[in-house]
Amino acid sequence: MESRVRIFTIALLLAHSAFATSWVRPKFPPAPPTQVLLTENGLADGNEKKFLEYVDKNSSSISTWLPYVSQAEEEAIANEYFRRLNAGVPGTDAFLKERTADLTQQRLRDPRRIVDAVLRELGEKGSAQSLIRLLPIAKYLEQPWAKWKVYASVQRILEREQPSSLTVIELRAIELDVVAPLLRDLPEERAQVWAWALWENWYKWLAPFLESRVSLSGRLWLARFFAGQHPEVAVKIFRDGLGSSDGAIRTLAEMLLRQGIGRSLPHATSGKSLVERMEAGEWKPTTALWEIMPQPLSGAFPVGGRGSGKHLGRVDLVWFDRSAKIVNRTNDVWPMAKEILPNGLFYCKVGDLYPLTCVLTNSEGQVYTRFFHLNGMGVVVSHGGLLCLVGSRNNVTEFAPDGTVLWESPPTSAFRMVAPYTAGRALLLGYHSLECCNRRGDILWKTDLKDLDDPRYIVPTNESKFLLSCGKSFGWLTENGTYSPLLGGLGSTGWIKYHPTAEWIVFDGASWKVLIYDVAGAAVTGHFDLDDGGEKEISRFASESRYPE
Repeated sequence: MESRVRIFTIALLLAHSAFATSWVRPKFPPAPPTQVLLTENGLADGNEKKFLEYVDKNSSSISTWLPYVSQAEEEAIANEYFRRLNAGVPGTDAFLKERTADLTQQRLRDPRRIVDAVLRELGEKGSAQSLIRLLPIAKYLEQPWAKWKVYASVQRILEREQPSSLTVIELRAIELDVVAPLLRDLPEERAQVWAWALWENWYKWLAPFLESRVSLSGRLWLARFFAGQHPEVAVKIFRDGLGSSDGAIRTLAEMLLRQGIGRSLPHATSGKSLVERMEAGEWKPTTALWEIMPQPLSGAFPVGGRGSGKHLGRVDLVWFDRSAKIVNRTNDVWPMAKEILPNGLFYCKVGDLYPLTCVLTNSEGQVYTRFFHLNGMGVVVSHGGLLCLVGSRNNVTEFAPDGTVLWESPPTSAFRMVAPYTAGRALLLGYHSLECCNRRGDILWKTDLKDLDDPRYIVPTNESKFLLSCGKSFGWLTENGTYSPLLGGLGSTGWIKYHPTAEWIVFDGASWKVLIYDVAGAAVTGHFDLDDGGEKEISRFASESRYPE
């Protein structure tokens, strides 16, 4: 049952404990599964035409988040049930039984649930022709999370079907700017086949004016997937992206190149060098973020800047060795720099109020993209964008570097962070639990963390093993909830910059220090005070009107 229902029920039990001592929370039946909904509504024959007609007719019902619907239904019954108990109304148990039975029947006829079941079935059994009908429906849905109830089915069809089952005209009816980013959750070989088929058909048709019909970001996504087999075509697209005047597009181009090359290349690796590596055949499937980003000690790190008002200290970028000594430094960059991308751009927090506004800037503070209503800075993901919790409902949202929403799903509980997991999945770290969700927002599994001390930051290292920081320690967590500390005695453990074969950087918020941890030797090799080198220096940006006071 949803968390708000649990809170509501506990509050009522406490409020009415003087009147009753044996109340228990009502037990509601689960929502009907897909096949039951289809059978009860004459849709179990797998008729694709009938499915698409139902979705067309009931497209307005897609824009409801079913966990919230269930929550509201059950709250209403629980509210009346406890009111009757408190008032001593006869037949209260019979009322609950009757309303629960009614609820089951109402759910079986609810178009919001039926259209969701039909979309799922189309994903599992629909042909490639369904893409032509589903994509326009998603386009005109207002909420991104509603679009993703459709896009999840589109992705499943793309994964199952071949582009050869569509005619040239049908392929050209697919909007590349929408479909190209969806290919990122497909197996590499299938993504490559679709990317090349779409590109080839569109290019043959629109070669003289392709750039006016397909955005550069869309072309970059396609190039990422067919570059392994058609590098000569991908090279030109990536060079166009690296030469863009828009820093967000340059970021996407470089990060997609790093995805295909891997090797944890350092910051100093230029875009030109990345293209040359691709031309030389250094191209392979890679999804692990640690292989796309530089090794922790090879990456730039912001230090300083913890003053107040107009005299906030300057921020320097530094590079550490394993003893935490500075081996390189760039002085006085844009003072709100938080997360540093390999191409030298920053994600910066603007102001101290929640929800946050985050911006993508260069070292001089030129803003390329703004991200609003973030509940925390979020996590940089493999394409250079952000994975965040957003807004009053803590929506799980994945942004491209240019601010495009690539995925959104409202969670059904309170979480403190979200982390990228396997393709099409994310980890949701709560105060007492760890959950895994897919693109539809379905919770695939859940692990109880109630016995742990304040879990706050997680890094998936493989499908069943995670690096977790708790209040005063960090260590390994398994999918079943077993926690094995690697190091304890810290003041307030925060984020961890992880790499499987190199030293880690771990933040201790109590002392505002980072420590360098050698996992092979199971030892701390150095500490660094993050205020060093900046807190007493006034930034050159302090007198500018755009400097955030």
